[in-house]
Amino acid sequence: MSTSSPYAPVLIPTLCRYEHFKRCIESLSACTGAEHTDVYIGLDYPAKESHRAGYEQIKQYLDSCGNLGFKSLNVIHRPHNFGFGPNGNAMSLRREAFKKYDRIITSEDDNEFSPCFLDFMNQALAKYQDDDRVRTVGAWVPSHHRQEGEGNIQFTYSTSAWGLGIWKHKEQQTFDYSEVIRDKKQSWKLFKMVPGCWVMLYRMINRGVNWGDVKRETYNCLNNTFQVRPYRSLVRNWGNDGSGAHCVADNNRFVSADILESKTFGELDDCEVKLSVSRTAMFFHNLPPRNTLRCWLVLAKYCWIFVQSLFTGK
Repeated sequence: MSTSSPYAPVLIPTLCRYEHFKRCIESLSACTGAEHTDVYIGLDYPAKESHRAGYEQIKQYLDSCGNLGFKSLNVIHRPHNFGFGPNGNAMSLRREAFKKYDRIITSEDDNEFSPCFLDFMNQALAKYQDDDRVRTVGAWVPSHHRQEGEGNIQFTYSTSAWGLGIWKHKEQQTFDYSEVIRDKKQSWKLFKMVPGCWVMLYRMINRGVNWGDVKRETYNCLNNTFQVRPYRSLVRNWGNDGSGAHCVADNNRFVSADILESKTFGELDDCEVKLSVSRTAMFFHNLPPRNTLRCWLVLAKYCWIFVQSLFTGK
């Protein structure tokens, strides 16, 4: 198990979104600490012909780009399409990394990073490794969670995979998420805290899929544990353009996100480990902006889904 280096490896699964991937990997290579960082790319095999051109572009780029200034750049070529899910490209990459490392940083291939992204992530992974109240490290901060003047970090129940730091020993703990939906007390506790999270968990269970950010947010809400994040976002996401598997075309609010441009993050402040995002902000997390009619219509829909679940038991 590799524990000697203060720099965690970075894992990026990808398939065919060449422009997104190129922006992602080159912004990562511009981060402070990149020269000390091992990077692992899981290049999935095309599932259909429309993926072929982008896949070939990424493959040719990786064949010719060298190490891009990283300590090492390692490419795992999938022999067939791994796709998503427990045995998919991303999860397989994670399992392979945990055979060697005790902590990792994962990213989707459509992120653009602040120059101090690696500095923050590695500091937080070291600082909170033995604190069971902190489950993950995140780098993306939605605008309504952003704070100034209260320390340079925050603790939140919500979890984003747009730059995610994970410890192996915390990932290995088990939790029955389907029981949350079956148990009316737990179900109501989660719904009244973050209705959007409850609905996503309900859909995840009923569709038989695996959404890691939903599971982590559920765990945090019910156990009063947290993701630690910077006070301002270190990630800009370009993937809500209709090109990804899970997001619709709604790109502007993420592409225009204001991220820190400094080369170093600075030493993490010693803040008390407690929820530092307002409970109102948490309640409206995963909902449209709350000053819009759409927000209240979506919330009414969620309430109806919740009430139905109480009577149907599923």
